Amino acid sequence: MSDLRDVDRRTFLGLSVLMVGNTAAGLLKPDAGHWLRIVRTRSTHPFLYVSRGEHATAQSIDRLSRSIQSGHAKKLWDSIREEATADLDAPLIMPDSPIEGRSPATIAQRNLDFYVCNAAGQRIKRQAMVYLLTGDYTYCSSAVEQIEAILDQDRWPDWIDQAHIRFGHPAGLRTGMLANDIGLAYDWLYHGLTPGERNHIAKRLDDRGIEPFRISLTQDPWWMRDLNNWTTTIVGGVAVAAMAIEDRIPDAPGIIDLASKTFERYLQIYGRSGEFNESPAYANATVRPVAFFRAVDDWRGNRSDAGGRLANHPFPDTATWLRYMTLPSGHTAAFGDSHVDALPWTKHLAAIAAAANDPVLQDFYLANARGGDAEELAWFDPALDPKTPTGMLPLGRHFPDQGGCFSVRGSWDSDHPQICVYGKTGREENHEHNDAGQICIDVGKERMIVDPGSPSSYPEDFFDEGRWAYYNASIIGHNVVQVGGLEQRVPDWERGDGPPEGIASITGHMVDSEFSDEWGGRLLMDTTRAYVGADRVRRAVIVLHSGIVAVLDEVQLPEAAPIVLRWHTIDRAAVTADGSFVVRGERAALACRVVAVSGTPIPGFARREHSYAPPYDRARTGELLEARNESYVEVAGRGGSVKWLSVFASVRDGSDASRWDVSGGVASIVRDGRTAAVSFDGETLRVSEGAIEQAQPIG
Repeated sequence: MSDLRDVDRRTFLGLSVLMVGNTAAGLLKPDAGHWLRIVRTRSTHPFLYVSRGEHATAQSIDRLSRSIQSGHAKKLWDSIREEATADLDAPLIMPDSPIEGRSPATIAQRNLDFYVCNAAGQRIKRQAMVYLLTGDYTYCSSAVEQIEAILDQDRWPDWIDQAHIRFGHPAGLRTGMLANDIGLAYDWLYHGLTPGERNHIAKRLDDRGIEPFRISLTQDPWWMRDLNNWTTTIVGGVAVAAMAIEDRIPDAPGIIDLASKTFERYLQIYGRSGEFNESPAYANATVRPVAFFRAVDDWRGNRSDAGGRLANHPFPDTATWLRYMTLPSGHTAAFGDSHVDALPWTKHLAAIAAAANDPVLQDFYLANARGGDAEELAWFDPALDPKTPTGMLPLGRHFPDQGGCFSVRGSWDSDHPQICVYGKTGREENHEHNDAGQICIDVGKERMIVDPGSPSSYPEDFFDEGRWAYYNASIIGHNVVQVGGLEQRVPDWERGDGPPEGIASITGHMVDSEFSDEWGGRLLMDTTRAYVGADRVRRAVIVLHSGIVAVLDEVQLPEAAPIVLRWHTIDRAAVTADGSFVVRGERAALACRVVAVSGTPIPGFARREHSYAPPYDRARTGELLEARNESYVEVAGRGGSVKWLSVFASVRDGSDASRWDVSGGVASIVRDGRTAAVSFDGETLRVSEGAIEQAQPIG
């Protein structure tokens, strides 16, 4: 009877105590009928992403085994098997393992950072997948050895990043990551495990991954309210673990039901056109809801329609948004918190393309796929033929919600020489910078006018009061106008308040835009609301596919104040007294000039470099931040009303002969025997080259 009472108490904890806290209340209602409809007690594994053929939604092992004989599936498989084989002779991954990307301080502190947890999780999943497809018990044994190490409290301490202990909740990002990966591995390895190994892994997974989640829910954790990648990583990871060991924990249906409701609420953060609520680099976080919904479809054993949840908004839309934010170089637009040299994660695009049966998304996935990933192999549909976006997607587009991102390029062919201009009108809800109005320019596959991205590592106070003291997040680190030496407006928001509200009232928006595959794009941004004490701040832009860009900045203030415009360059471009500078890459170059077209002449131009100053110069590990000394051209003046025109032209070489000439209010440049001209008559920005002429009124 005591055992039965314990089970009853545990069931009550799982199915009703989960409601404790402002967020959990209402998400998980005691609807026993619903739980009975969705619960599945399995007599066999695997059933998550891969099955033995009996399951309605997961890919069968037989079909997967056939697919890896050729094409992209074979490339994925070869990579997975090669790494899994290398794992057999490699030492176990431990908290102090020197994984690529880890700092010496993190290794010395044995901190469970992203890199070590991701490496360990990938290892056990690829070994489990190789075991599943080959039946070779050697890989199962190796995976179990790594799993046992992770589950061992002495060898792998609490599953939480030391930087996150301050939140006071036993569950964190690492809890969700490790629970998810061990849960999947358990499901795939099931028939290679002894009954004792199954019992031990399931119990320790419950103790170390799911129990901290239960406790955290009773504390009303902020990550259940703020709806960001913490929410999806923790809730989704624990839910996948609960699916895997559902027959061993009575509250599994309640956990999965709570996760389903949380994820549906989370999806509301995506914009109408799929815009993500964090910087494009953090849109990689979409992999979490993709993984969850694929898993929960398999767990339920049925789908609401042919493609399941992933076939519907926001998933195909956000994949398309990410495609526009992925540059010809293959890198993601470096807005907000980002590493400028990072490639986008695309494995989840395989699942979205398959669910939506979308050949254009399949093309995007295949163009950016790299390496091998066990989940990716299970999600990829080799029967879906890719189709280029040429003629299917316009070359330019603005996405109005969240950061208000836009991009315009000359071709979807990344090998085609082209200019690519991308920017944003507003600010995101998370991982955002003071960069409303930002514009960057690439020529070919090279960055020219750039965004510095994130510091080399996050400082301790980067997400608190010190954020704007770091130039990376500050207005000074972006290609926008600064007024009165002040930052842009930021939301009055604290962690745990839920998604920030009222951002539209303190940031920019698009007034007018037009994009053409024939000639380029034009747009007008109004960022007045992002500035303190400004009557009007507008930015008009015209882009020609031939490589001409014109940017007009208009500022009107109630009284004279310092006004500064910065253009960050990939090199250390020197600016002349008349505002001319040439940005040089390895193969391309950009001829640039800034002039005043209204008000007093610009009194000063200078080349400057960013730096960190104490106490804002250290990572949260205590190490000094990498001193990159990013270079920028500074345009400085003072006034109550200014109109500054910046003009850019891609040129074949970086010679100073490729210069903009200004005469009679017209800026012109000659390239390949053709003259491009830019003018502003006080009301309208005009750009012409050959037979093309475009105009953008500033209103």
